[in-house]
Amino acid sequence: MKREIKCIKKGTGNEPYQRIQKVGGTWGSSTVEEAVKAIESKTYEYYVTVKGSSVKVKVATKNGHKYLITESDTTTTNNLLSLPNCPN
Repeated sequence: MKREIKCIKKGTGNEPYQRIQKVGGTWGSSTVEEAVKAIESKTYEYYVTVKGSSVKVKVATKNGHKYLITESDTTTTNNLLSLPNCPN
């Protein structure tokens, strides 16, 4: 099942794994940890829409910490960090 990420709740750190705390969409919201588990277990696929095209969200690891990134696309903008803030 696919979930489109439409908003994020930003974190406070500068490391990639600290920049986003939650992702949200029409289903509600998930912590990054919940989204990572859902992707790794293949329960859900997450994606963002960029210029009318779907871009897959995948899991990356830095210093043992897992976080979300998008697959490469035609933009140089950070697809997740450019999303609006979630209301809560």
